[in-house]
Amino acid sequence: MPDLLPGYTWDRQRSRYRSGETGRFVSREAVTGLLEQRVDSAEIRMGRLAAAYHAGEISPAVWAVQMREEVKSLHLQNIALAKGGWDRLTQQDYGRVGAAVKAIYPKIAGSTADVQAGTVSLPQLQARIGDYAGSARRLYYQAEREGLAAASGGMVTIERRNLDPAAQHCGDCLDYAASGWQPVGTLPVPGQACRCGSRCRCSIEYRQVQADEASAMIGGAATMPQANLQEARNVGEWLESRLHLLFTQIADDMFGEGRLSRDERIALSSAIGNALDAFRGQVEASAAGLYQRDPYRDPASPSPVEMGEAGDLAAVELSEIALSEFAPLTSRE
Repeated sequence: MPDLLPGYTWDRQRSRYRSGETGRFVSREAVTGLLEQRVDSAEIRMGRLAAAYHAGEISPAVWAVQMREEVKSLHLQNIALAKGGWDRLTQQDYGRVGAAVKAIYPKIAGSTADVQAGTVSLPQLQARIGDYAGSARRLYYQAEREGLAAASGGMVTIERRNLDPAAQHCGDCLDYAASGWQPVGTLPVPGQACRCGSRCRCSIEYRQVQADEASAMIGGAATMPQANLQEARNVGEWLESRLHLLFTQIADDMFGEGRLSRDERIALSSAIGNALDAFRGQVEASAAGLYQRDPYRDPASPSPVEMGEAGDLAAVELSEIALSEFAPLTSRE
């Protein structure tokens, strides 16, 4: 069966594309550049559909069907790019795409009705489309992180958020980038837990390094067992991160749909930060153990560190296939 990218193969041990001609890995910039190209192209197509529908040039039914197809196609292509090909996708991956697009379909229906009622302007409609496309970008980074090859042989995985020099960034993204290298799973993926929301243009990169090197890069303790690299290593911070994430997603949706102004969105972001500070203070005063206990253990169980568990990410066993939509990366000289 042909490869995902003609002339390229997927290296499962490194979770990267490799040139079949030179044997070299495809640069991360090339892959993320392809991701942005796909998202931007889809957003342009959906924007043209929006302009045609808002002007009455196409019917509500045509608009809704074509929008759903664009959204579904973009989400599927992005998760396939992250995982290395269509045949590498699991039922869980397809289920994740299904959940993501089903969350967007009612928004498309709402936009359809709003245009019919004359209650949404074309700029507002275009802003909503940006959110739909941004959801697919975020899905890529989520799937990529989950598909990372497991570290072994004393190696650990670290991550870093990078800013797009051509984009404007919110304070949240500036803070994430300023934090430098962190244990994998520490930083939210682009588009999560930031005021940019679906408009986030950041990227994230990963490296596998020796534990002592990771400690020096992160500035942490002398030893960094892999168990400590899993996301949210205590119940209290796990709850904080989920509360922040859910609140941010709701506020971003309202902002994208034109129901909140930018100043109101920024005010809400500040408010949730203050609320979480109060939450932490109350929990630390009345149930401090929640900030010491691993989130994946019941109250009577020892932590993974106490049990000596590795906590590695599971390697994904998947096969090779073709995906012609990614031709811009695949052409040979």
